[in-house]
This record gives sequence, C-alpha cells and structure tokens, in this order.
Amino acid sequence: MQLLIVIFFALYGLLIGSFLNVCIYRLPRGLNITTDRSHCTSCGHTLTAFDLIPVASYLFLGRKCRYCHNPISGRYALIELLTMLVYTLLAIVFKPNGLDIQLLKAAAYAIAFSVFIVWGMIRFDGARPTRKTYIFMFALAALSTLLDDKPLLMLIGMISMLVTSLLLYLLKLWQVQTEHAGHEIIATTACGLYIAWPGTSVVAAILVITLAIMNIWKNSRPLSTSNPGRWLGLLIITLAFAGVVLRESSIPWFY
Repeated sequence: MQLLIVIFFALYGLLIGSFLNVCIYRLPRGLNITTDRSHCTSCGHTLTAFDLIPVASYLFLGRKCRYCHNPISGRYALIELLTMLVYTLLAIVFKPNGLDIQLLKAAAYAIAFSVFIVWGMIRFDGARPTRKTYIFMFALAALSTLLDDKPLLMLIGMISMLVTSLLLYLLKLWQVQTEHAGHEIIATTACGLYIAWPGTSVVAAILVITLAIMNIWKNSRPLSTSNPGRWLGLLIITLAFAGVVLRESSIPWFY
C-alpha cells in the first residue's frame, strides 16, 4: 500500500507542477488561474491537451512551441519535476498506509509546499506574491499544526523564526534582497510552523550565515548587476522542506 501511495503522490505531483507553472506566471500579472485556457506566452495560441502533458510535451515538441516554434523555457519542466520530487519525498517520510492520519499530513504538507514553490518562484522573478498566497500559506500551516501531535513545538518554531527574521532586519542583513524583503520575513515566519522547534534553531543558523555571505559578496561587488537576493525565496523553502524531512525522519536536533 505504501508503494502505491508513493507512486500516486509522484504522478499527482507532476500534474500539480504543471498547474504551479500557471500560477507562477499569472498571479503576479493579475490574470485568472482557473478559467482562462493555457496559451503560448510568445504567440498567444491556445494550447491543447497534447501540449500540456507534464515534461513529456516539453521533450516531444523539441522544447519549442508547436505553433510559433519559439523556444520553451526549460524551467517549466524543472518545476514539474521538482514538484514531483517534493510530493514523492513527503509520501516516503510520512509513510501513509491507507486512509490514515499520516496520509492527511502528507497531503497537507504537499499542498503547503506547492504554495511555497509558487511563492519562491514569484520572488525569484522579483515580483510580489498576492495576499491570497500568504492566506493559503498560513491557513495550511495552521492545519498542519492541528494535525501534529506536538503543536506547541510548531508554535515555538514559528516564534523563533519570527524573532530571527526581525533580528536580521535590525542587522540589515535582509538588505541583500532589494525587492521588498518583507515578503521573505513573512514566509520565513510561516516556515517556522512547518519545521518546528528545535529544528528551527539549526535552520535559523544556516539562514544567518547564508545571508551574511550574500551581503559580503554583494558589498564586495558594488558594480555588479547580479542580485543574489533573488535566490532567498528558494533558499527559504529549501530549508523549510529539509527541516520537515529531517524532523519526520527523527534526526536529532530536528524534533
């Protein structure tokens, strides 16, 4: 049964990854993500089901649009594969064995990290996530807390990450993110609920060290046009996911 659930999560993750690409592109632009048909961003042609098979369409079409033959960014396929990997690992670490509480936890965390992936990629593009993104982020965090057998540790984890984020703000380490660093502070706080205490102490230390290195690198290259801060969102969700996996694997210092 566990193997079947892992396979189901993997395939479902692949499908959800395709939808996440839609959210990443449309949400910052204020476009509808539910009713509008998918279309090529180059020529505007409406895409068929054959054009939208996760990963497979990208490969079969030679990484080009079937209508205008413009290149398709490989990032779409990478996000689909990343989502599949996230869903698969969650099914493995939570070990659901049928319709049990572990299956509910795995599903809740899978949806939560889908939101984090959308948020992280929007921040990577230098755009602002919508308010609804944060509503879903914290609503799913609250659900995960209710499902956990040690909710107090999760609440302490959130508080510890909030305190860490505010200290980083006072130390001006968030300045490496030039596009409204408040978004990273909010997401980091939400991540604390998923990681839980004492895992957040390890994650916070890694975040502080990484931000310090980013600031040193940026200050040493005053004429550089690159923005290391755009990677902060992806770093935060990577640390959050690693924290959850290590916590559920009963690794010392993570639960």
